[in-house]
Amino acid sequence: MPDFSQIAYRIKREVGKLYSNLKGADFDFTYPDEAFAPPDIRTEEYLSYFALNGCPLPRAIAEFYRQIGSVNFCGSLPTWNDVDYPDPLNVMPLQVSFEWFRDEYVASPEQQKMYVKTYGGFYFRVSPDLYHKQGVSGGDAYGFALLTTEEDPVLMHMQWKLRFIEYVDFAILRGGFPGISPKETA
Repeated sequence: MPDFSQIAYRIKREVGKLYSNLKGADFDFTYPDEAFAPPDIRTEEYLSYFALNGCPLPRAIAEFYRQIGSVNFCGSLPTWNDVDYPDPLNVMPLQVSFEWFRDEYVASPEQQKMYVKTYGGFYFRVSPDLYHKQGVSGGDAYGFALLTTEEDPVLMHMQWKLRFIEYVDFAILRGGFPGISPKETA
């Protein structure tokens, strides 16, 4: 069984290095305050709310939010030419998904039926799709359906079939931008 605590610790170090490198390269973060945000002080409260309402978060996701918080590398470098959709690493804050879950799923039986019919349960959005990240109307967010028994769920609606940790690791290997080649991120 994977030690998601150790995995999250490693990811936090690697994302922190990427964040520092991007800042040093004068990366123009679209949302600088969200670029590498620490865990929300209400993380355990949010995680408990999901669990108490029958949809506990998978261990990989929960540990990411406990140790890392959120990441949003939307933005650009002046050296990027002809890079339309870099698909920056972006893991939305837990508070956002909590509010959707509370307001769209728990509080609305009609919405709950729609989610179950469409996704098999609440659709937990991890990240906007590559188009939305660039301010263009696009498709469904990268995410997964709750309730899942997977500790590290496969993300839906992305061009790669990756589990959450694989997605984050893939983004790290690509300099934070899985939509472009590593040489273009420098």
